Amino acid sequence: MDPNRQLHQLEREIAATVADLAAAQRRIAQLVGEPAISAQSVDRFTHERDSWRIDREARDDAINAAAHRKSDRGEDVRQRMREAEHTLHHTSGHERGPSMSR
Repeated sequence: MDPNRQLHQLEREIAATVADLAAAQRRIAQLVGEPAISAQSVDRFTHERDSWRIDREARDDAINAAAHRKSDRGEDVRQRMREAEHTLHHTSGHERGPSMSR
């Protein structure tokens, strides 16, 4: 892959990640003041955080495995990583962080 193209792609991915982080920070700020959130027990938060971490680690493991797998067709590693992340994103219930809806 052309180094300039690769650099441009990485810069886009970083910008998207920074935007996701900013959105998550805004959402956290909104949720902090919600009465329904403050009424939850510490155990509930601990359970949700632990569930989210398990799902996140499984997602990261799948992405890393896809990145390290050799492809017979010479596919781009980043494309395989995106595909693995997309698959896990649509199969995991906690990919966006802890959920208080249960």
